[in-house]
Amino acid sequence: MPRRSPKTAARASANAKLAGYLAKRDFARTPEPPPRVASSDGNAYLIQKHAARRLHYDLRLELDGVLKSWAVTRGPSLDPADRRLAVHVEDHPLAYGDFEGVIPQGQYGGGTVMIWDRGTWEPAGDPHAGYAAGKLKFLLKGKRLKGRWTLVRMRGRTAQEGRDNWLLIKERDRYARPGAGDALTARAGTSAVSGKTMEQIASHKRVKTWQPRNRTNPAPSVGTKRQQTKTPDPSRLVGTRRGVLWQPSFQGLHGDKPAMAIHHERPASAPRRRVAAITTRRTRLQSSAKRPNAPAMQQHTVAGVVISHPDREVFPGMGITKERLAEYYRAVAEWILPEIAERPLSLLRCPTGTGGQCFFQKHFTTGMKSLDRVAIREASGTAEYLVVHNVRDLVAMIQEGIVEIHPWGALADDPDKPDRMILDLDPAPDVAFERVIETALGVRDLLAEFGLASFAKTTGGKGLHVVVPLRRGVTWPALKSFARGIAETFAHADAARYTTTAFKQSRGGKIFIDYLRNDRGSTAVAGYSVRARDGAPVAFPLVWSEVRRGLDPKRYSVTTVPRLLATRRDPWRALYRLRQSIPTSAFEALGVG
Repeated sequence: MPRRSPKTAARASANAKLAGYLAKRDFARTPEPPPRVASSDGNAYLIQKHAARRLHYDLRLELDGVLKSWAVTRGPSLDPADRRLAVHVEDHPLAYGDFEGVIPQGQYGGGTVMIWDRGTWEPAGDPHAGYAAGKLKFLLKGKRLKGRWTLVRMRGRTAQEGRDNWLLIKERDRYARPGAGDALTARAGTSAVSGKTMEQIASHKRVKTWQPRNRTNPAPSVGTKRQQTKTPDPSRLVGTRRGVLWQPSFQGLHGDKPAMAIHHERPASAPRRRVAAITTRRTRLQSSAKRPNAPAMQQHTVAGVVISHPDREVFPGMGITKERLAEYYRAVAEWILPEIAERPLSLLRCPTGTGGQCFFQKHFTTGMKSLDRVAIREASGTAEYLVVHNVRDLVAMIQEGIVEIHPWGALADDPDKPDRMILDLDPAPDVAFERVIETALGVRDLLAEFGLASFAKTTGGKGLHVVVPLRRGVTWPALKSFARGIAETFAHADAARYTTTAFKQSRGGKIFIDYLRNDRGSTAVAGYSVRARDGAPVAFPLVWSEVRRGLDPKRYSVTTVPRLLATRRDPWRALYRLRQSIPTSAFEALGVG
């Protein structure tokens, strides 16, 4: 048998790679180019904006005679903190790099296609090795995207075509724009080849609108009036049909929760009163914040609780006494109770103030007789945890020397069913807080790719918490696995900046993404809880618009928070109403569950 020439072998290999592309399309009806091998300089790059069932952006890199393709659900971001989900789809022929037009409805991927960016790419190192290892680094030289980028395969079912999920990440260079988010895709609304908008392409009578590479028709520069279109982007809704990524060719994501809507919340100028109604024994929250009428103990009574040693300094040198701390918790009761009421609590006690001995206490077999307990089965037997229902219970804990409040991620009526996930972003001492902010926004965006809304709060230290409310149903082991998968995705993408290891000696220059709080019995500090640290800081819930450069956690303390709340709406009001489930596709993408 005669031996095939290298060119013939390469053509045969490319044709084999295009079998999936061929099988999905009827070329008698679609104007898309047929799966033929074409000559090329070998390093073509393009992004096509594709209004299929859901709008997305198709990233294509030429490799081995075909266009390796990823559907980027929300488009590229110039912010290095963003991790954009990129669903690896079937290889496309090189001629697809010239396709701009309309795929008829009813055909595979029906909708308008625009060449949004085009140029060349240069791999950093061996592209075959990087692709096989799931970490492809490259340089883009496009009209709109330039500089260093990385595609990282998520540690999921990578061998199954159609469920091969990657992340597209902008590396830090002179082309990076921290905090840019969707700014580029929002303003760059015209074709990089024809200068047309999506609407103009869709309304064109000729179905097939190819733009040869040798055309000299220049694209308008970014920022012209033609590009200042603001079209609603349905790709903000993420998720998939029945929560599973079915097709190797991306058709679009959708979900039943408007995850990214949280971006645009702003603190309102008028205060808003809210009544929490979370129950264990079906006990309604009772707000007994008014002082009793009895004059005898007036100056030493808070919310009906007699405060012993009211002048004892809890924070030495600050004038924050035991009575003043009780008054603080009474003042924030309507804000903190929805987060801690009816949950098992772990508490930090400082009986003689923060200048003395402080200790964590979980189990309460004696003392604090006025407070209810819940019996919880543990490995060593049954233990009793405190449960509070109302403002009087809250202040009663302060009377007993409590400073910090750390609730479980489950209600006391069923502690085996978590209803929230928390990722604690804990930076090493040499890490700037701006990097923590970037990481929190990246975690938010990755969760949103899975259709999960999240919320943020300061911790009273250098870190931030990202909190995800959940519908009760997931188990603790499954939740911990999912949280670990999120954390490891960041560590895998950038091991120099992130770690999932708790050992402090290996955390220099890194942010520890602590997923271990998502385990049965683990806790995290409550929003509005005081911390037993210098300055009497407070863990403070935020809206995402506040998580930006310039955020200063030290701004929130016992002395400042009550005044801030007087003109603020609850940034977490949606958290207490929202019940969402982690989709199956998210577990599969992370390779956990």
